[in-house]
Order: sequence, then C-alpha cells, then structure tokens
Amino acid sequence: MTKSAKSGVNWLIVICISTLPVLSGCNEEKQNAQPTAGTQTKAVVAEEKTAVQTKPAEIKPKEAAVPAAEVKPKEAAAPTPAAAPQQAVKEPAQPAPAMTVKQLLDEIGFWETAGDEVFGTAVPDFNLMDIDGKAYKLSSYRGKNVLIFEFAIWSAPCKAQIPFLTELRKTMGEDKLAILGVALNTGKEDLQKVKDFVQKQNINFPVFYEPQKSLPQMLTTNLYVPCHYFIGPDGKLKLGVMEIITVRDLIRVIEAQ
Repeated sequence: MTKSAKSGVNWLIVICISTLPVLSGCNEEKQNAQPTAGTQTKAVVAEEKTAVQTKPAEIKPKEAAVPAAEVKPKEAAAPTPAAAPQQAVKEPAQPAPAMTVKQLLDEIGFWETAGDEVFGTAVPDFNLMDIDGKAYKLSSYRGKNVLIFEFAIWSAPCKAQIPFLTELRKTMGEDKLAILGVALNTGKEDLQKVKDFVQKQNINFPVFYEPQKSLPQMLTTNLYVPCHYFIGPDGKLKLGVMEIITVRDLIRVIEAQ
C-alpha cells in the first residue's frame, strides 16, 4: 500500500471513532422516547386498574320502606271474677271464765285481808254525809260495784294509794263503779282539814267524815290503813284488803267472781 493510501485509511478510522458517541446518544434518546410494546401494555393495565379502584361506586336510590301493617293495641281481657275464698267455719270463741276472788288471792299471795269471816255476806245499808253536805246511801248503788276506801289524812301509805284510785275513777265509768272515800277518826272539828286534804290530793270521788257514826261493824274490822272494801253489784261483801293496790289489781278484784 502506498503511503497516501495508508494515510487515507487512518483518517477514515478517526472519523468513525469520532461519530460513535453521537450515534450512541441518538440511540439512547430513541429508546427513552419510544417505550417498548411490553412497557406500554403494562402502563395501560396499571392505569385501568387505578381507574377501577378510584371509580366511585354507583349509588342506587333508597327504596321506600314498605309500610308495616298497623298494629292495634291489644284489648284488655275482661277480668275473670275471682272465686270467693272459702272461709273456714269457726265456732264462736267462748269467753274465758272470770277469775274467782280466791284464785286471785292465791295468785297474788301476799295481800293482808280484812273481814274474811263475812265475805259473801250482804252489807247492811247505811247513810254517809260527804264534806260538801251531800248525803249518800249504800242501797242507791245496788247493781253497781262499790269500792269503799278507808284512809287517814296523816298516813303516808294512804297518800300513796290515792293516785291509783283517781286513775281508776277515770278508767271506769260511774255507771259501773262507785268509789266512796272515808276519812277515819274525824269529826266536825276536822272538816276543814279533810277538805284541805281532798283538795291537795286532787281526789275526784266523794269523801265522807264522821264514819264511826254510820258505817256497819263489818266495814270497820280493819286494823290498818289504807283499807279497801269491795262490794259486788248484789250488795254482798266480796273482799277487804289492807294494802296499796295498783289500778290493774283494783280492776281485777272488781271483775273477779
């Protein structure tokens, strides 16, 4: 090869080498500008999938609710007449027998009695004058219980008994019981003292003085005061007690047979 020919070949090689980077850059731009068919397919699928996911759901109009059948209130059932309770036939209760005076004395056990020998004997009629000048007669109380309370105006136990008697007077009516107070060992000269005593003790039943002139012997056998003589509605002496007696026991004696 001639020297000029060899020089021409060399220039051709230099030109080819110089143009390679340019051609390579063009190919890269072409590849970036025109994606492959597979790349385009994947992109389309991805876009369609995104569109499906982001597509708002179709909202259907709400159907009108079917009206429920009208519910009528339940009528109250007519009450069934209750059967009348069958009552057991009971015999009328028999009243408890009244306690006798003897049973009462046995139960209490410690009372000092007066006039034992004349219990059950009719008391003779007598007249007494109270501190206000009014006359009383025992027979006028026939059909009622009578309690004669004998006391002394100087006696402390007698004073202790009086509140029980005033309470008894409030408890039992005069149509069932008469209470007569008798101030022993008093005369006309003691009338004012007896009146003062009655007022101070708030006594609410008649009080008599000068009994020694009027009382029968059977009502003066007591040795102590206070003394209570119980006379039944039949006019007979039921009991004599020389003790302080409570309202409860006074009533028990009155109701005893």
